Amino acid sequence: MKINKICCVFVSLAISFTITGCANSDKSQTSSLSSASESSKMSSQAIASSLVTEGVVEDQLALPEEGEQIAIFHVKDYGIIKCRLFPQVAPKAVQNFIGLSKQGKYDNVQFHRVLEDFMIQSGGNSQSIYGSGFNVELNQSLHHYNGALCAARTTSQTTGQSSQFYIVSSNAGKTADFDSIAKQVSSKYKQQGSKISLQYSDAVKEKYREVGGYPGLDMQYTVFGQAFEGQDVITKIAACPKSTELSSSGEYSTPSPEVILEKVEIVNYE
Repeated sequence: MKINKICCVFVSLAISFTITGCANSDKSQTSSLSSASESSKMSSQAIASSLVTEGVVEDQLALPEEGEQIAIFHVKDYGIIKCRLFPQVAPKAVQNFIGLSKQGKYDNVQFHRVLEDFMIQSGGNSQSIYGSGFNVELNQSLHHYNGALCAARTTSQTTGQSSQFYIVSSNAGKTADFDSIAKQVSSKYKQQGSKISLQYSDAVKEKYREVGGYPGLDMQYTVFGQAFEGQDVITKIAACPKSTELSSSGEYSTPSPEVILEKVEIVNYE
């Protein structure tokens, strides 16, 4: 998915484009046989339901509990970002992230795609710990608040995730039309034959208005962590100087000079 810079119509952009880890895309096939169409629809519903995880994170923005595993990002010349992880609702993504971190796959990789008032993306081009791409884990209790740690993917929700991740840095959520976002996302899934939907409680709307974020990606990408320290570092990286040459995704989004993630530590919170 290629995301252009956020504007007032960010909802339609978020639905039309993708945060990508690579350039592969799905190719859909259609059948003139009604029975095949019905079978495909049923299959889509089954696949979609398997992408929604059970469990609830009561307070995404709360501090970790003592002894809980956290991730510490060391970014050269910028500082440290500390994130909670949510294995209870995104077990595959968290296990993959922890595994790659401990293998050193995130040592000295670039933040290769950075868009101010949207997100910062890194993670290199390693395979997942599973040896192939893996599916999204969608959960209604997690949102793209500022500081949300999320899995980048190709257009595929079932096999598109690997090593890349992004962290949200945006003010779009402070003025968002939540009813419109929820309607468009739910409509998109309905057109695909899926019963997945998106709803916003008053508490979530208020939290977005308070802390910011990018709600247009909710229930479409895996949120598997949340920064609780270093949002100023995230914002500073998002505003870093960019190359004057277009990136492969058609954006002025490549940091110049490079922004280097030196390592990610997985430690117990004290």
